[in-house]
Amino acid sequence: MNVRAITIRRFPLFLFPLFLLLLGGCREEKTLPDTLLSREVASVDGSPITFREAESRRARLFSGFSVQAAQETNALLREQYLYVISQIVDEMLIARFMEDKGAGLADGELEAEEAIIRDDYPPGAFERMLLEEGINLDLWRGQLRRMLLVRKFVAAEVRAQVMPTPEAIQEYYNHHSGEFIAPEQWHFFQISGLDKAEVEAARKIFLANRNATAVQKLHMVTIREVRAKGDMLPKNLGEELANLAVWDATSVKPYERGFSSVVLLGKTPQTPLDAASVTTRIEQILTEDTQAAVYGQMADKLRQKAKVRIADVLLRPGEATMEKTDPPAAGSPGPEKPL
Repeated sequence: MNVRAITIRRFPLFLFPLFLLLLGGCREEKTLPDTLLSREVASVDGSPITFREAESRRARLFSGFSVQAAQETNALLREQYLYVISQIVDEMLIARFMEDKGAGLADGELEAEEAIIRDDYPPGAFERMLLEEGINLDLWRGQLRRMLLVRKFVAAEVRAQVMPTPEAIQEYYNHHSGEFIAPEQWHFFQISGLDKAEVEAARKIFLANRNATAVQKLHMVTIREVRAKGDMLPKNLGEELANLAVWDATSVKPYERGFSSVVLLGKTPQTPLDAASVTTRIEQILTEDTQAAVYGQMADKLRQKAKVRIADVLLRPGEATMEKTDPPAAGSPGPEKPL
C-alpha cells in the first residue's frame, strides 16, 4: 500500500555507509560522534526520528543480521531501516491522535509502567541495558509513552471494529468445544533428601501429624507443595499418583541425587472452562488476524493527513514514496514492545 503524503528530504549520501558500523553485536556507538547519532533519518510533521532511535529498534528486531551480511547487501539493510521507521511513524501519529482526542496518559501512568518494567531487572541491569541499546533514558521513556498510547488506541479504536458477534463466537465454540477443557491437576507434597532412612522417617511422621514445618525441623529433608497439570508430570509419577488415596504416600525411591516420596493431597479432574474464559479466548482467536489489518488501515488514514519525510539515502533511486511492506526476510520481528 503506497503512503501518499511523503516527501523526500535529502541527507548526505555518506550517511548510509555509516549505518554498517552499528550492526549485530558490534555496536560501536562510543566511537561515533553524537552529531551522527542524533541526525534525522525521517520526520513526521516536523518531529524528528533520529538515527539513534531507528538503529536501536532495527538492532533489536533483526539481531541475527550480521555485519558481513549487511556489507553483502545494502538493499536488505535499507529495507530493515524502512520497516522500523514505518513502525515509528505509525506510533507517533497514533500517539498524537489519542492525545488530540483527549485520550492521553493519566498522571502517573507512565511512571507506573516504568516501575513494572524496572522490577524485571536486577539492580543496575536496567541502566546497563539502555547503555547496550545505545539510547538514553529520555528516549526510552518517549518510546514507552508511545507504546502505552498505542495500547490504548488498540483497545478503544481498533477492537471496537473487530469484535466478533455472539453468533460468531457460538459458531466457533460449536466446532472447537474440545479445545476449551481445563486439564486435570494434581496436588501433592514431595518429601526429598539425601538419605533414604531420613526420608522414610520423615514420611512416616508427616503422614501422622501433617505438619511439614515440624517434620523439617526433625529430619534433614525438604518438603515441597506441588500443583501440576497431569500432562506435565513424568509418566511413572502420574501412574503412581493415580493409585493413591488422599493422604496416601508412595514408597521412598531414588530421586536425582537422593531419595523422594510424594504424598497425595488431591486431584482436580478435567473440567470445561467457564463461559467468560471461553468467550475471552475465542475473541482473541477470531480477532488476531483482523485486528492487525484494521490497525494498519487506520494508521494509513493518519499517514495520508501527515507530512512524512524520509532520508533519500534510504529510498531507492527514483523512488518518491515509501512502500509499507512485510518484515524483511532476514529476521522475524514481532509486535514492538518496550525495552
